[in-house]
Amino acid sequence: MLPLGSIFFPQGTAEEVASLRRCSAIVAYVGKDQEDQQIFTKTGTMQVCAGAILFFVTVFPTDFYSTFLPQTWLFGYELHDFILVLTKKSILILTSKKKIEFLKSIESSKENEEGVPPVTLLVRERADKDAANFERLLGALNTGATVGVFAKDQAEGEFTDDWKARLDGKKLETVDISVALVYLTATKDESEVALISKSAQLTDDLYGNFFCREIERICVSERKIKHSKLAKLVENAINNAKYIKPADSNWLDACYEPIIQSGGNYSLKFSITSDENTLHFGVVTCSLGFRYKSYCSNLIRTLLFNPTEEQKRLYEFLLEVQEAVLDRLRADVRLADVYRAAVEKVEQYDKRLLEKFTPTVGFGMGIEFRESLFVLAPKSKQVARKNMIFNVALGFTGLENKEAADKEGRTYALFIGDTVQVNGPDAPATCLSTYKKKVKNVSMMIQDPEEEEEEEEEEEEEDDDDDADEAGPSSGGSKKKKKTNGVSAVEEVMKDAYGRGRRTAVVEKKLRVRMFVKVSGFFYLLITLYSFFFLTSRSRPPRTSARATRRSWRSR
Repeated sequence: MLPLGSIFFPQGTAEEVASLRRCSAIVAYVGKDQEDQQIFTKTGTMQVCAGAILFFVTVFPTDFYSTFLPQTWLFGYELHDFILVLTKKSILILTSKKKIEFLKSIESSKENEEGVPPVTLLVRERADKDAANFERLLGALNTGATVGVFAKDQAEGEFTDDWKARLDGKKLETVDISVALVYLTATKDESEVALISKSAQLTDDLYGNFFCREIERICVSERKIKHSKLAKLVENAINNAKYIKPADSNWLDACYEPIIQSGGNYSLKFSITSDENTLHFGVVTCSLGFRYKSYCSNLIRTLLFNPTEEQKRLYEFLLEVQEAVLDRLRADVRLADVYRAAVEKVEQYDKRLLEKFTPTVGFGMGIEFRESLFVLAPKSKQVARKNMIFNVALGFTGLENKEAADKEGRTYALFIGDTVQVNGPDAPATCLSTYKKKVKNVSMMIQDPEEEEEEEEEEEEEDDDDDADEAGPSSGGSKKKKKTNGVSAVEEVMKDAYGRGRRTAVVEKKLRVRMFVKVSGFFYLLITLYSFFFLTSRSRPPRTSARATRRSWRSR
């Protein structure tokens, strides 16, 4: 099949041909009777039984699955008041005049050159309540033929009721082909993969440019905010040109409301919403799912504040489990075997973690956020195919932090996830979401207020020593050298976290009128003036305290 294009079909483009060929592909697919396409259940046996004819109607759609999926896949857009009849010999579309203009470019002789049936566009006629149009549609359906329908489509309205009444009078056998379409659309073509890659990139941008920066601002200012409010801020950020370009934001919307969890209450599911609890700076999980031009992507990251060595080890191990999943997720591999690879990895590390491990490690994704037929679960019988897209999401919940300073930090979870593309049988799956997730990229060190006060007192004492001993090496000079080395170490951490060299970290402390400025290439002129002033007023170079420096996880 040719790539799916944008909403509009410029005359003569590949997009309009793709739409036609997909219509033809549905008819051909549901008419096959092959072992690898055993889809429908009928009289206790599995078989493809829709024959050569497909029909579906979508009027005032109420169900995403039965309405949005086929229309988006075929035409790149959701159309209301719309009837489509597909046969091996013809394609007939009945809809309003405005939508006919939208689809008119596909009604040409070029489709025959591509081996697809001729297209007939019918404009709704309200004078006779579409009686003549209905007869023409029914005329394309042979008596005794099996008609494929979407059983979940429960649209209502006069237009729908009239059509169903006439269809029932034809007394045709119907069969639900919803599952067949899921199988057909599971493998993505090149342009679909490109759209999902773009969606993953935008999700990465929103996470890094807004969420991470907002978390750092909240942490620095010691501001309290509820999970639900922060989630709403993230969702609204897609309309801010500072984070997402307007040309992209027009096509971007959320698959679900961002899920932010912390403070001991964690549920590693996508059916929940962010609660009303206040953000706790211990372990914070963030799940973001966005849809670009109808195609979904997902990103999950866990942020660690003052992590213990055990938390770091478990997080690094979780990354290893994900790598095992990606390595096993190849074309022609059963999805149950992919899940088993993760379980075996956990068993080798610590069997006690199995009860805390997620019951699945992901699911298929595309126009639908969750393709329920393709779940990376222990009992899944489906097989991965090249260019399938998965949301690989796995984690541990109910973990205990024995070193926690408060009750909110005693229980925590670790959760990571990426949008993943299946390659061939000889190569592991590829992550389309690329935001960094190593432990050094997701960790942030926050100093306790009491420790800060102690260090502040020490610094004041050192200042007195410096004034008393301005010439020659001294113990104060030794301390200063040690402090300088500490700053250098922090700068290296910042370099790893940001991925862009030295950056400025400005922290304004509540109830303290004091500012600490770090060296940065971005503020080169400011630092030059700053150094010159202190070099002329003292015999030794000034010291930059590392006390208020916080480590950031942002890595761009």
